Amino acid sequence: MSLLNAVADALTYVPEDAVLLAAVSGGADSQAMLAACASIRGRAFCEKGGLRAVHVDHGLRPIEECAADADAARVLCGRLGVGCTVAAVGRGRIEAWARDEGSGIEAAARHFRYKALRREAERAGADFILVAHTQDDALETALMRFLRGAGPRGLALMPRFAPVPGIGDSALRGDRGGVSMTPSGVEPLLRGAPDVQTEAGRAKQAFADAPLGVGAGLSAGVLTGGRGSAIFAATSPHPMIFRPLRDVTRQEVLDFLAEQGLSYRTDSTNGNVRYLRNRVRLCLVPVLDENFPEWRKGLLETAETQGFTADFIENEREKRVLWGRNGENQAVVIENLDGLPEILREEALFAAIDRLKDGEKSVKRQVVRDFARDERVKAADVGGGIRVNRTVVRVGRDEAFYEKGFSLLIKDAGEYRINGLRIEAAKVNGGLVVHIKGTQHGE
Repeated sequence: MSLLNAVADALTYVPEDAVLLAAVSGGADSQAMLAACASIRGRAFCEKGGLRAVHVDHGLRPIEECAADADAARVLCGRLGVGCTVAAVGRGRIEAWARDEGSGIEAAARHFRYKALRREAERAGADFILVAHTQDDALETALMRFLRGAGPRGLALMPRFAPVPGIGDSALRGDRGGVSMTPSGVEPLLRGAPDVQTEAGRAKQAFADAPLGVGAGLSAGVLTGGRGSAIFAATSPHPMIFRPLRDVTRQEVLDFLAEQGLSYRTDSTNGNVRYLRNRVRLCLVPVLDENFPEWRKGLLETAETQGFTADFIENEREKRVLWGRNGENQAVVIENLDGLPEILREEALFAAIDRLKDGEKSVKRQVVRDFARDERVKAADVGGGIRVNRTVVRVGRDEAFYEKGFSLLIKDAGEYRINGLRIEAAKVNGGLVVHIKGTQHGE
C-alpha cells in the first residue's frame, strides 16, 4: 500500500468536517504527513482552515538551524494552502524544567511540545492534532519501553488515536496569529493522489462507554479496517492525538517525498546517541536487522497481543476497583486496594497516579510495584511529588520535604517508605517501636 493510500485509509476514521492541526517539524515524516493530508482533503478544505499546521521551535539547537526548520515548514504550508503558526519555547526553559523535575531532555521537550500543540489546537478549534509517528517510530518506542521494563500498556502498539498528554500553563512565546502562508499562483498539490470519498459507515464503528482512567467519562470507539485497528475517545472536550502514518514505514515516507519532489530537514541531534531513541535506532536496530530480519513482524504481533492484555486488565480494573470520594483534586481514594489481585493493585495505583501527576514528572515504577505487592508496606513516596498509602494516592505538599524534615503519622505496624527511607514499625508491649532503615535500595 502506498503512503497516500495508507493516509487516505486512516482519514476515513475522522469526520469530514473535523478541523485538523498538523504538527510539522520540517523533517521527512511530518512533511510527508502534511502533504498527503492536504492532497487527500483538497485545497479548498485547507484554505477554509480545515487543515492547519503548527511548528514548535524547542530552542535546543543553534538559532540558525531552528530558523531553517521553521522556514521549511512555512514553505510547504504555503505551497499547500495551509495556514501555519510557529510557537517557540524560550531558550533554556526546557533544560531548566528537566533539571527541576529530574527529567531527561527528551521528556522535557515532549512536555513543552504538547503544551504548544494543545494551546494552538484550542485556539484554532481543532478536533485532532496530527503527529507524524510512523511504524518505525512505534517499533522503536516498543523497544525503548521493553528496555525500561514497561507493563502491557507500555508494550502495546502505539494507538492511532490517543488523548493529548495533560498540560498546565504554557511558558511559550511565538507567533500566535496563525498567519496563512498561502502564495498566489501555487502549482497543483501532489501527483497521483487517490480520489477518496469518505462515506458515513465506511469504517465500522462500535461505540461503547469505556472510562479511560479514573473518572475520565469518555466514550470509546473501536474502529477496524485497513492496516490495523484503532481505539480512541470519540467524544471529548479536548482535541485528540491522531497518527495517520502509524502503519507507514520510514522507507515509504522517503519514497513518497522523492516521488513528489518534496524536500525535508534533518535534525542535527538525530545522530547523538546520548538520547535513548537514537541509541535504539542507530545501535540496536541495525543489529536486529542483520541477525533477526523478521523482528519487526514479531514485535508488531507481540505489541498487538500486549494491547489485548492491557485492555482486559484495564476493563477488570474498572469493574473491580472501588474508587472513593474525595473533596480535593490532590488525592485519589482506592477503597479496596488490598482486596485486589496483585496486577490490579498495580493498575489501580498507576491509574490514580496518572490522574495526579503533571505531564512528564518521573514516577518510580519499581517503588509502585513493590508497594502493590507487599501489604506490609503502609506508605511510599513514588516520585513526582506523589505519596501513596493503602487507601489514598496523594500529591505531596512539598517535593523537597525530606531536606527540611517531615512528619509521618504511623498508626499500625508495618513498613513505610518515604523519600528514600524505609521506616519499620513493630508492636512491642502494646506500643509501636519505629526503626529507620535507610534507603529503599540499601541499608
